[in-house]
Amino acid sequence: MDLVSGSSFYYIKRSSIVATIEKNGRKFYSRFEKVNKKPDHNIVRQHLEKKITIGIPLIENGHGDTLFILYEGDEQRRFLAILSKFIDPVSDGNYSVFYGKTRKKLQIFIKTERKSLEELHEKAALLSNTLGNSISRAWKVLPDSRLPQSYNMFVVPYSIY
Repeated sequence: MDLVSGSSFYYIKRSSIVATIEKNGRKFYSRFEKVNKKPDHNIVRQHLEKKITIGIPLIENGHGDTLFILYEGDEQRRFLAILSKFIDPVSDGNYSVFYGKTRKKLQIFIKTERKSLEELHEKAALLSNTLGNSISRAWKVLPDSRLPQSYNMFVVPYSIY
């Protein structure tokens, strides 16, 4: 699964807050700055060498084709076993699992048909609620229509699970 090449822009993490975003009466503080060009091999290499941190948007022009789960719990194998039971209605089993910056963070990418942010949010909420009935909550699912667009992104994974 190529996670980077389809994006027309990316985000780069800065050491301080670069934007304050208000949405639905809440304030969000972002350390990720938008870079309005496609991520190239040099940028990805720097990220994999942990010199910089880059993020890729899940939503562009109000649409996307990927659900993203970040799992940070202690029961990775159990979580993946439970997830695999519920994932087929969402994606026909088309998903990939990667490690984040540490082995404690799993990043799961679920491919779907191209949908609007609202449709993806509904699928994400349904999946999250279904998982919540089976295992203690230690994950977040994106995209989330309650969050600013710049929060509906993922940090590029570092290795395959």
